[in-house]
Amino acid sequence: MFKIISPEQFRHLLWKNGKGKTVELAVSQGGDVADFDWRISMASIVENGEFSDFHQYMRYMVLVEGCDLELHYLTADKNNSIDYLTHPLDQATFDGSCPTVGKVKSGAITNFNLMVKKTKYSADVTTYKQQTKVTLNQAKFVFAFGIESSLNCHSITQTVADFEVPAGHLLQLDNVENNSVTLSGKQMILLHLYSKG
Repeated sequence: MFKIISPEQFRHLLWKNGKGKTVELAVSQGGDVADFDWRISMASIVENGEFSDFHQYMRYMVLVEGCDLELHYLTADKNNSIDYLTHPLDQATFDGSCPTVGKVKSGAITNFNLMVKKTKYSADVTTYKQQTKVTLNQAKFVFAFGIESSLNCHSITQTVADFEVPAGHLLQLDNVENNSVTLSGKQMILLHLYSKG
């Protein structure tokens, strides 16, 4: 099963800590801003500040607009570490329970975010800057997002007709089997979510 989620269906919400706004593209059934199995969103960071605490979740962040975002973490052993997201489609993965501060070094940025509940899902996040054709792996859910250009979806097993996903729209595919679907496009973000249950 697949669906294309358009920008008109996205929801505009306050951050959990109330210090900014996020655009929610999709969320697990019955989920809300504080409790969900998985959630996909986009947000702008215009000034340095602390991230919300999401202690049950792993966080995956991709820079989609702007440059020079620094993510400063205070790890469990009290040592600081830093991820540098310098160019669009650079990404970082971190534990939502880790105190994190975002620092914008060259003006406002926009990021694309996936959060998954650690007890329910694991995830792979892959980005493709150049035109690429990808065969999807088996997963409970696969999501794809084209930043600047449309994506083309082809069913190898011919269970659905080929179709196009416009730029800025989110594609959701459920219960994907190995070698059943290919996606092609550029400036593409691809998410595989694997159920632990």
